[in-house]
Amino acid sequence: MADVLRPRLPSVRGGTDSALDPHDRGATRLVAFALLLVLYYLSYRYPLQINSSTTSPSYSDTPSSLQAAKYLLYAVLVGLTVLYFGTSRSVRSFARTTVPPAIVLGAASVAVWPVAQAILFKRPDLVENGIFFSLSVVVLLAAPVIQPAPVVRVLQWFTVIAIVVNGIQVLLYLAIGRLPALAYEGTISIRFGSLWDDPNGFAIAIAFVLPIAALGFRRFRIPIVLLLLGSLLLTQSVTGVVSTLAALVIVWVLQLKVSSTWIPALLVVIAAGAAVQVASLVSNPVVESFVQGKAGSVQGHLNAFSVLSDLGAGQLSGFDPMAVTVESGYVDMIGTEGVVYTLIYVVILLALLVRSMRNARASVIGGPGRALHFASATLSVAMLVGLTNLPLQSVFPLNALVAISLIIEFCAEPRSEVLR
Repeated sequence: MADVLRPRLPSVRGGTDSALDPHDRGATRLVAFALLLVLYYLSYRYPLQINSSTTSPSYSDTPSSLQAAKYLLYAVLVGLTVLYFGTSRSVRSFARTTVPPAIVLGAASVAVWPVAQAILFKRPDLVENGIFFSLSVVVLLAAPVIQPAPVVRVLQWFTVIAIVVNGIQVLLYLAIGRLPALAYEGTISIRFGSLWDDPNGFAIAIAFVLPIAALGFRRFRIPIVLLLLGSLLLTQSVTGVVSTLAALVIVWVLQLKVSSTWIPALLVVIAAGAAVQVASLVSNPVVESFVQGKAGSVQGHLNAFSVLSDLGAGQLSGFDPMAVTVESGYVDMIGTEGVVYTLIYVVILLALLVRSMRNARASVIGGPGRALHFASATLSVAMLVGLTNLPLQSVFPLNALVAISLIIEFCAEPRSEVLR
């Protein structure tokens, strides 16, 4: 394992290995910029009241130009990344990390097939599922050593800003009745999604930033964690809440020694406590109103299973993609991109989990990399759980965050932190 985590230091023409910078600072800046683009692009939604008129009665539909702009900006970023690696490597040699070819091939498959489908079947909507992995393919092929600290700083600022924005949205609702995107006046279904104005997506993103809050902040970490958990509840996303909490528990258990004898007992206590809590809530009128409001959504998720049973060879192979989106992400992928694509996507998420857990264990305690690796781990688990109930593979910016996390985990190696 030590050999896997140790970056290869190629010789420099006319110099020695010691002349090499263990981190590729230019590549680090490009990854940080990609993260900034992904995290903040949707911030226009709330102030302009632009999202979807079908799910947001007080909002108008997003103009096609705004929808397409993110692809254009991302394509420019990918082009700049290709240009950077093409020019920088011809001038100077850099330390390179070890990226398994299977990971590069898997990322390429996830990136290319939806774009090919969009062209072959004239379905531009399918581009969303794969295009953000194009950056992963380029960076993983170059295999630079990414510095984790700048990436962590971007996530720390996003965490604070997201909490502040969510607080402003809540205050505006209480003061003047200003509704967020997914909200219906006169009901308790007032769902807050912070900067993205997307409660389901933001709930999954909280799984990503909670380890940053818990391990990356030296001050105010407890208030920040509590505010994030409060923001999670304000999303009113059942899938998001379950996925995020499940991710935190699973990653926490995975980082413990498997031989710990008290883990099963702890899980029994948690299960018993949850059962008691659910039983006490059944007769609560607020909860009953909430459950009734979710009835339509639950029915939509249940319909996904009937869709799965009706899929033909064309859908299963990906050569006759479904024309409608299904609530379950797994069913949606199987019926749109096909079984093989779905398996590759799941393997990518599992590989991301395994790699991030290994990196977290090997990281310096208290270092920025440790928080970042645990963040990737919780994101991968939250996606794996959430895909059972939501088509998260086509939800921007979650799909882009997975793609960027793949870069982080296979390029920001714990060993390189010691070599600075």
